[in-house]
Amino acid sequence: MKKIITLLFVLLMLVSMTGCQKKEEPKEEVDTSKHYEIRIIDNNAAESGANIATESEVLSAVLEEIAKIGMLKYETEKGDDGWYISSVNDVKADDKGNWAVYLNNELCKQGIDKVTLKDGDKIEIVYIPAAANAQPETTPMVGGWTTYEKTSEMLGDDEKEVFAKGLEGLTGVGYEPIRVLAMQVVSGKNYAFLAKGTLVTAEPETDYYIITVYEDLDGNCEFKAINKIDVTNLETTTGKNEQLLGGWTVISGGKPGYFSEEKIQDSFDKAVKAKKDMVFSPIQLLATQLVAGTNYLALCFGKVTDGSDADVYFVRWYEDLQGNSTLDSVETCNLQYYITGE
Repeated sequence: MKKIITLLFVLLMLVSMTGCQKKEEPKEEVDTSKHYEIRIIDNNAAESGANIATESEVLSAVLEEIAKIGMLKYETEKGDDGWYISSVNDVKADDKGNWAVYLNNELCKQGIDKVTLKDGDKIEIVYIPAAANAQPETTPMVGGWTTYEKTSEMLGDDEKEVFAKGLEGLTGVGYEPIRVLAMQVVSGKNYAFLAKGTLVTAEPETDYYIITVYEDLDGNCEFKAINKIDVTNLETTTGKNEQLLGGWTVISGGKPGYFSEEKIQDSFDKAVKAKKDMVFSPIQLLATQLVAGTNYLALCFGKVTDGSDADVYFVRWYEDLQGNSTLDSVETCNLQYYITGE
């Protein structure tokens, strides 16, 4: 009887202890999916797209999931560095144009099976028409322009000294003179310099500027204006810079200009052959833009073949993946604006 009572007591204690234990709360499910923005710009420059959520991280797997739910129809072909898109929604890449993939506005140079994504990434699948058929106003300008940093110095010692004395004491941006674009004789001289400027920060930014420096008759120098050349919003003028009054003269004499890389010079020479009524002398390649090929933007001296006066021009051209170059536009640089800011 004592054994039975002892056993019952032990059972009661176990039941009591079990009842005192805190019940485990069910764990919340963690959302491990990643969210991406997908856009397609087709051969008619029409856009479509959506935001999707998936656990996939490799671009090829993400595109496959999109295809399965009917948002995208595409084909691929094997290249030297992975698989590339050869057709989207029955529009094939051919001599009329090519398909390119951009990740956060940067051209993907690797195959889609080599591109790894992270949460919040933006993917763009863009049809880039061949240069012969493309119109600048309809061609998608996806991806940012990148400042071209190599320069070819075209200055004499006296001009370097004027520039250095004029900008002495300026801080925050380091300026490197490249070339005198124009000059004005007053009581002394005004110089319009093309210069490269680099913002002195932890993450330096480089742009090109036209800087006006005044030198008086005693050799004292001071800067008058510093105006940035914004490659996304160029200041141009119709015709020549005839409104540049007060004795300013465009300086294009001396050693002809050339680009610092032979490959770029060759590409430029091929492109400007189409402009038979003008002769160009390169001053500086300002920026490049990667598309299905490369867009170039340069500042050049230009002279009409049957005229004597030179002027300063913004020249754009495109080089495709096969090395063919096509001239896009030639626009007169508005020196009045860049010299005075007005």
